[in-house]
Amino acid sequence: MREQPVIRAALILLRSDIMIVKQREPQIGERVEVYVNLNKQGLFSILDREPKSKSPTSGKVIAYAESVELEDAVFKISNSKYNGILKKQQRAVCAVVVGKLLSIDGSHPADLTTRVSYNPYRQREFHTDAGESVHVAVRAHFRNKKVYI
Repeated sequence: MREQPVIRAALILLRSDIMIVKQREPQIGERVEVYVNLNKQGLFSILDREPKSKSPTSGKVIAYAESVELEDAVFKISNSKYNGILKKQQRAVCAVVVGKLLSIDGSHPADLTTRVSYNPYRQREFHTDAGESVHVAVRAHFRNKKVYI
């Protein structure tokens, strides 16, 4: 029987922010999915969304970070998970943002000022503070459980 390689988590300090590498270090420009981690307070999970032919970690969480920036962001909500949250009244990840990775743990860009939120008990879609629905954005910056576009 062939032994499986052991993958160890590593802690990397960048500036005053934290990035925890789980599978491998995310590469700038790769397609990823980002969502608020419900168990690791203050961190976002970064999931590899490259095709399986390009990446052996496709579909897996590759890192956690305090802030992330994406370009060509698409805001997605899983209908089945959303309905399960309403039925069970239990927290679960049903809302994600998919896009190309621009930076991890960088400073907040001054031009991204519109705050976007998601709460399945208040509104079915991602929305701005003014109540406008959000489905896509040229750039999105994640910090403090919020997204800025």
